[in-house]
Amino acid sequence: MQEVTGSNPVAPTNAPHLLIMFLLSLALVAELSASTGTSVKPIEFLQKTPPGSIHGVKWQDDNGNGQRDPGEPGLPGVTIYLDTNNDNTLDRGEPSAVAMENDPNTAFDEAGRYWLTDVAPGVYTVREVVPDGFVQTFPSPAGSGSHSVTVGSGAVIEGIDFGNQQIVPGSIHGVKWLDENGNSQRDPGEPGLPGVTIYLETNNDSHLDEGEPAGVAIEDNPLTDFDEAGLYWLSDVAPGVYTVREVVPDGFIQTFPLPVGSGSHSVTVGSGAVIEGIDFGNQQIVPGSIHGVKWLDENGNSQRDPGEPGLPGVTIYLDTNNDNSFDEGEPHAVAIADDPNTAFDEAGLYWLSDVAPGVYTVREVVPDGFVQTFPSPAGSGSHSVTVGSGAVIEGIDFGNQQIVPGSIHGVKWLDENGNSQRDSGEPGLPGVTIYLDTNNDNILDEGEPHAVAIADDPNTAFDEAGLYWLSDVAPGVYTVREVVPDGFVQTFPLPVGSGSHSVTVGSGFIISDIDFGNTEFSPNYDVKPDPLDMFIDARDLVEWFQRIRKGEEPGFLLFDFSRFWESQP
Repeated sequence: MQEVTGSNPVAPTNAPHLLIMFLLSLALVAELSASTGTSVKPIEFLQKTPPGSIHGVKWQDDNGNGQRDPGEPGLPGVTIYLDTNNDNTLDRGEPSAVAMENDPNTAFDEAGRYWLTDVAPGVYTVREVVPDGFVQTFPSPAGSGSHSVTVGSGAVIEGIDFGNQQIVPGSIHGVKWLDENGNSQRDPGEPGLPGVTIYLETNNDSHLDEGEPAGVAIEDNPLTDFDEAGLYWLSDVAPGVYTVREVVPDGFIQTFPLPVGSGSHSVTVGSGAVIEGIDFGNQQIVPGSIHGVKWLDENGNSQRDPGEPGLPGVTIYLDTNNDNSFDEGEPHAVAIADDPNTAFDEAGLYWLSDVAPGVYTVREVVPDGFVQTFPSPAGSGSHSVTVGSGAVIEGIDFGNQQIVPGSIHGVKWLDENGNSQRDSGEPGLPGVTIYLDTNNDNILDEGEPHAVAIADDPNTAFDEAGLYWLSDVAPGVYTVREVVPDGFVQTFPLPVGSGSHSVTVGSGFIISDIDFGNTEFSPNYDVKPDPLDMFIDARDLVEWFQRIRKGEEPGFLLFDFSRFWESQP
């Protein structure tokens, strides 16, 4: 809404001027009283407020740009009014005026001029009655604009103009073509596709409904030198914003506009506008296929190495509901066995035929006794495959490794000097339990795999003391711990007292050197507490250090400070 304010300026005054004006007014009052035979009071006469007026031009906005350009004529016969109740309607009694015709007897073009007279001071909304066949273009917003005008005493407000554009139907044109390669653009040689319906989606429900404007792509006319196949046009389209869609024919998929399968055009049609290039592309739906190999990944390295055979009899499927399970009705194939009558090894080959264009998740049913190693992540991998119309997708392979139990081996030894490494002459320590801490609670629980370090067999030439092994260990990652015997403290693996090994066991792996060291907890290793207070303090540590320097104590300290330490000033 355009706001306009107007008033008459008041010149500076002084006392003589005021006196003259007052005397003149008294003379005028006396004359009015004598001529009318009524009494007119001077104060009432002086308080009369002169009305103002509103002027403007109603013009034809030929190009609809919201401004009056040279050559655009005035538009007579249009009603301009003061919308006193602001209901956007010309009501009985509301002040109004009609834009006038041109007077051919004058040198000035009066067409479209209007004025509203005798307008009492105040604030008004000025509107027009838009004539049939036109749309308002000024003031903004187009179609519903108005002016807010403040009229002062005796003010003459100019420039309260209105612009209209004549509504001339427009048209929408385009081509419906066969996108043979499905690349969403029309390449040389791709033909038009006649017989397809293009329509204006007025209710935006993505369906051609009764009454929605529509056109059908035409056939080529062999009598012309121009190929008309696929051309369409929608005529008599009123100005506005439209969604243009197609009715995709059976056996085809839409490739343009994007996104594939559900694209549309948003088109703004101006008065009399001819909109070109609103094209649609379709690709014919031709089933594709997915091919690959199911192989035995003997070393579990997630890649097919020379000599690793195909693995027949495994089911490969399209997980259409993506629930990671092979469900009834999901397309599938079984990897084939080798045909000894051919020169080619077919073992493990599979193919999924008649696959409609789309995006699929391809999985396998991992056979019992195997673990998936490819695709990643090992054990739960899948392929995401986009199948185009008629596409042949190769290389969608799967690798499995046979699950063969592994074993973990090591030595439990007596770390006599407590240096966390096995030195020459340090014996094995039999009778100690080594276990897989499957719940990682640092305790040997019932059912957890375990073994006991063996004693030496005097009948062999090899010292078996402290050897242990854990057999039939399924592939996986394990924490290996020991049950530290009473009177000992663990020195290996580190940290001292609470170390463990993290071990990854592959299929059939033999893991060695998972060793544990213990040192005997002896009073000779203690710092002697002060017999007077039974606490370790700085004096005791100094005494212990001096004994080490003299060779009276070994250079190793094991002590439970939580029992004997006290804070001293």
